[in-house]
Amino acid sequence: MVELQILGDGGKTRLLVEKASRGLALCFPHHVLVVPESALLALDEYGVSYRELRRTGQVQREKSDAEVTIEHLERYVGKSVVQRLVQEEHITIQHFNHPKPKYRVAALILLDIGWGLTQEVADRCEELAHSDPDANVRGVAVGMLARYYMMSGNLRIADMLARFVCDEKEDPGVRKAAYWSLFTLEETPTSVLERPSILAFQFPTDVNWVYVDSFLRLRSSIARASRGIRRVFSWLPFARRLVRRPWYAAAK
Repeated sequence: MVELQILGDGGKTRLLVEKASRGLALCFPHHVLVVPESALLALDEYGVSYRELRRTGQVQREKSDAEVTIEHLERYVGKSVVQRLVQEEHITIQHFNHPKPKYRVAALILLDIGWGLTQEVADRCEELAHSDPDANVRGVAVGMLARYYMMSGNLRIADMLARFVCDEKEDPGVRKAAYWSLFTLEETPTSVLERPSILAFQFPTDVNWVYVDSFLRLRSSIARASRGIRRVFSWLPFARRLVRRPWYAAAK
């Protein structure tokens, strides 16, 4: 794995951040990425200027990724902070409310590395994605949601992510993270829908808005159908009797 920093700011930099959101690299503030060595060929091919910060072996890829991430976080928030966070899960979760945004980012990443994501953590990530004042925290929270709900087809989460993508008042980084998260959410091994090429992608120009809108319409259609069924059911005489009488009264 190679830790590098993208030099300059332009379309190619944004594309690499999108690559990170798909799990092909790890993305940190200030255009710092941790990528496999094989990715360097793609960067050179597309003429991306970068500065290599450090390189590590890849004996066991998953372990190496975690180690490199922790080392970067130690430089990002301080070694003592990281050491405190990796000791106890509840301490890490408490840092979701830390006043410093970079501590909140570190807590989200370290919780995933150390203990994995649970429904409780996913719910907290959802809250952070909606309400955290820092765009980096919101973007990381969106990515954590995508990891937890991967291949779940959860319509409520899909609707939420699609609304993030459409929200022009939202930070562009958060919107892009939400867009790629939609693919992660619905994708199955037999999916016929292909993701667009990351390195050729420009946000929002290349966004498939029909695809994004389909998640909004799908949930709305299901909600309308559900309301219609409830209305029809309420018109039935038997149903009206059930509505007037509590369920336990019907058993008498």
